[in-house]
Amino acid sequence: MKKILVVAIIAMLLGFKNSDKEVSKILIGTWQWDNMIDIESGEEMGMDMFTMGMDIEIKTQFKEDGTYIEYKTKLEGEGMSENKGEWKLEEDDTVLNMNAKGKWRPSKIIAISETELLIEMRPGMGLKMVKE
Repeated sequence: MKKILVVAIIAMLLGFKNSDKEVSKILIGTWQWDNMIDIESGEEMGMDMFTMGMDIEIKTQFKEDGTYIEYKTKLEGEGMSENKGEWKLEEDDTVLNMNAKGKWRPSKIIAISETELLIEMRPGMGLKMVKE
């Protein structure tokens, strides 16, 4: 019950609205990875939980043709890396499935608006992204 309440609160805070505009159209663009969130408690944990301190900044650019590019800015001036892949929406636009290096990774869309996206990267672990 507590988990459902926390997810509902997070969705309200992010202005969950996938009925106003098609989810695929909202996704098109570049999204800055903002924060990791414990879905059960709502606690923000910072990006270090995901990057283990290896990346300064991560962005994902979703393109209309079903491809994406993930940009990672490395520490200590090592530059920026790019990972490319494919993306698609499944299960009535509630799951974002991304294919990098031949492996599909489904992520449940918890909340989406024109400016913010919250997906479940791992069980109980959400990623908040902000559109640039």
